[in-house]
Amino acid sequence: MFPEPITGRVNASTDVSDVRIELIDVDTQQVLANSGGMQFTISTQEDWPRQLRVRAYVRVAGAPEQVSADLQFHIPSAHLDAIESANVQGTDWVARARLDAKVCGSKRTTVCCQVSQRHYSLTM
Repeated sequence: MFPEPITGRVNASTDVSDVRIELIDVDTQQVLANSGGMQFTISTQEDWPRQLRVRAYVRVAGAPEQVSADLQFHIPSAHLDAIESANVQGTDWVARARLDAKVCGSKRTTVCCQVSQRHYSLTM
């Protein structure tokens, strides 16, 4: 999630050499960033597309191999500034929240909490 960097590590049960990482726009196949080494960190940019692919090119026992993983890139559109104490209204549990919206439109929020050793999650 922007502005956090994308970090990762190539793990293998055999000797791996010549590791090269590419971050690719899934729709256009354009390479957005490169990195090298078993561990990598790629700084993100706000204008990147949502659908990305991380592709690792490696040599295993001298033979070229590639592995890829798809991910979704998110740019926060709002920040949760405050949430009030929850109270019960009929059969509902209600807590008012204040969001600082950076981008207009609908917002999807997930709230997780623990009540009496039970965990709850709600997506709004």
